[in-house]
Amino acid sequence: MRFQHEPAGLCRHVVVAGSPAENSTIADLALGEGTWISMINRSGALVAVRGDTTLRTGDEVLLLLDPHTDTDV
Repeated sequence: MRFQHEPAGLCRHVVVAGSPAENSTIADLALGEGTWISMINRSGALVAVRGDTTLRTGDEVLLLLDPHTDTDV
């Protein structure tokens, strides 16, 4: 996904095999209050971002981080 002007706090991650996110639902991730998943790209298609959405290997995840929160992702 490309943006003409990337928003502040935008962070991109790809789910890799063996990572804590692989096969986890969004609700099970320890993201913290200052972090939320904005979009999930799975093989070129957008996936609905809901608590019961399961992340798979290769998913590109766009997170937004609150700049006023000290968050490690």
